[in-house]
Amino acid sequence: MTPSYRPRPVIIVTGANAGVGFGICHRLLLNLSRSHPEDALPQAGITSHFPPQPSEQFDDGPCDGLTLIMACRRVKIAETARTKLLKLLDADIARQKRTKSYDGHAEVFRKNLRIDIQYIDLAVVRSIMDFGETIRVGYPYVSHLICNAGVASFCGINYLQATVQMLKEPIRAVTTPEYNIQRVGEMSVDGLGWVWQCNIFGNYVLYRILQPQLNAYFTSTSQKARVIWMSSLEAISKFYDPADRQLIKSAHSYECSKFQLDLLVGHLEQMKPDVAVKHLLMHPGVVVTNISFLPIGWWMVLPMYLAFWLAKLLGSPNHPLKAYKSAITPVHLSIAHLKLLAPSIADSQQNGNGNLDQSPRSPPKFGSQTTYWGRPIVGVADVEDWETYHAEGGRIADDCERLYETFLKSEGAEPQIETASQHY
Repeated sequence: MTPSYRPRPVIIVTGANAGVGFGICHRLLLNLSRSHPEDALPQAGITSHFPPQPSEQFDDGPCDGLTLIMACRRVKIAETARTKLLKLLDADIARQKRTKSYDGHAEVFRKNLRIDIQYIDLAVVRSIMDFGETIRVGYPYVSHLICNAGVASFCGINYLQATVQMLKEPIRAVTTPEYNIQRVGEMSVDGLGWVWQCNIFGNYVLYRILQPQLNAYFTSTSQKARVIWMSSLEAISKFYDPADRQLIKSAHSYECSKFQLDLLVGHLEQMKPDVAVKHLLMHPGVVVTNISFLPIGWWMVLPMYLAFWLAKLLGSPNHPLKAYKSAITPVHLSIAHLKLLAPSIADSQQNGNGNLDQSPRSPPKFGSQTTYWGRPIVGVADVEDWETYHAEGGRIADDCERLYETFLKSEGAEPQIETASQHY
């Protein structure tokens, strides 16, 4: 009997050559090469917040192939990463074939797997537009956009402040540290705040420039495309000044940009609902990647590892540490049935007149966690200070849209035509 396959996805992962981005690609391949992907199963941390209907079915069927687009700034490193991914997948398929329950699906998936590398630099709008044109010409649609890439201006540590925070709140000190020193006033080649452009505006432009391809997936399959936005546990409102929206004057541009991202994604999903696209917000937990080492010297690497492991031993669920474990959340958000990932805003937040509530509850912010014994799981929480700041998300979106249209005009590009919905 021929299985009922789900539509073959075309998934873009930015920053896919290393760190969490590589972990996402690795975990996607191993899951989709199985008839019943483990990461597609319901997650208790989510279903406890959004209980599904007992009678509903949540199996979208196996995936007989995949086009994975590694969107990276360093193409040579991405080529090495692609080779490693294929070796890891082939080794896993060999292990699957040795099991008695093997059904042959992995070989079908491997035959229909395509991994492409495409150049993009989120700090240069022209680069994003060129990337969008490449995708428009070369691919029929985009089913998933995973906005993983991001930057930080870390340049050191305030050791006195670090010591005080470690003594007062040891777990929080290695989860949401406030002692990282960051450069102030860095500008992009486009004349915008560098951190703001890379973490907010560049991702917004990428989403908007790809919106016709996301809509095309909905038109082709009647299933929503998914945009997964990578936030952080360090997305906190404490340092945010709305008057400095591009974070040029901020000494905490990383934390503020991630907080802005939470507000922006909440606005896109709740206040501008799109029948063709589902926006999903997440954080990877605490992961040891290159960005972890930016503010410290080599002599601090071992103490940092020990501090992270101590936090795990003291019961912190927010320290997956390894990129593959951290990737459970974006992969679950990519392949799980959408009804497992929170009720639709249109269904759950209408007021008595049938209109969307203008002061909605916080959007879900999914996060990578582990059990005490290290098993990766997905949790969900509210966006910090949503009730106070949710209107700021609309202002951030308006700023991004105006800038986006300005760059389109300056580059002589045509505005994107939205076929499934009118976003603005």
